[in-house]
Amino acid sequence: PGVLFYDPFGYGNGSLLTNSGYLWDHRSGTIIGECQVTNGALQVTAAQAEDVSATLVGAPYAKGSNTVLYAAFKLTALTLPKSTPDYFAHFGSGSTHRGRIYIGAPTNGAPGSLRLYVSNATDTNTVSAGDLHTNTPCLIVLRYNIDAATATLWLNPASEADFSATAADPTNAISISSFNFRQDSGCGATVLVDDLKVGLSFAAVTGTNPTSIPVPLVVRRNANELILTWTDPAFGLQAAPAATGSYTNVSGATSPYTSAIGASTKFFRLKAN
Repeated sequence: PGVLFYDPFGYGNGSLLTNSGYLWDHRSGTIIGECQVTNGALQVTAAQAEDVSATLVGAPYAKGSNTVLYAAFKLTALTLPKSTPDYFAHFGSGSTHRGRIYIGAPTNGAPGSLRLYVSNATDTNTVSAGDLHTNTPCLIVLRYNIDAATATLWLNPASEADFSATAADPTNAISISSFNFRQDSGCGATVLVDDLKVGLSFAAVTGTNPTSIPVPLVVRRNANELILTWTDPAFGLQAAPAATGSYTNVSGATSPYTSAIGASTKFFRLKAN
């Protein structure tokens, strides 16, 4: 709940568009399908020019709806960017960008270090969020308040109260439909992105994904009866005349449940109470 998009990039090496089954869309660039997945991570590189876009569940999120969006992902910079920051990730609506994340290597920085910045919408007045080093993974969290049109960026936060940088460049509020990655020679760097989550709260995008544990429905035959058993009493038994439904609750059914074998077909399933 609260997660609008999630991609661990667990695809085979190759084009992000085709290998994700077009979960991602081509947004711009001359070569469709150029953006690559490599070793279970998304590669965003200055050597390519395809920008990609992922539509959020429930989009568009309209201005005036009092919605605040969050995005989190793991970032590893493989090479140093250019000294002048340029952006590689952002929220969007069509060709309009909001909540831009910039990367740059300031000339006065420590050797091998780079810096992330944030802006609401423009290349001017970017705000520094902190320093990183190449080949060192970092958790990035971006918050975008749609109505206020303001973006905030965290590096490796443990909570929303941790140190952050909030952009100050003025811009107008727009509805948001997608999260995007941008490949451009202006960045100068190659970075890897993993475990992208977009959601409606800080906790939704920084928490772990729950693992679904199957609750099997076991069926065995005893003469002219079927005996159905399951282990979790929090699940109730349902039945239907066809696999596609309609399913109704089997009144009073608890495990083990016995059903006489008759002439008509019947399908069973479990449903959480």
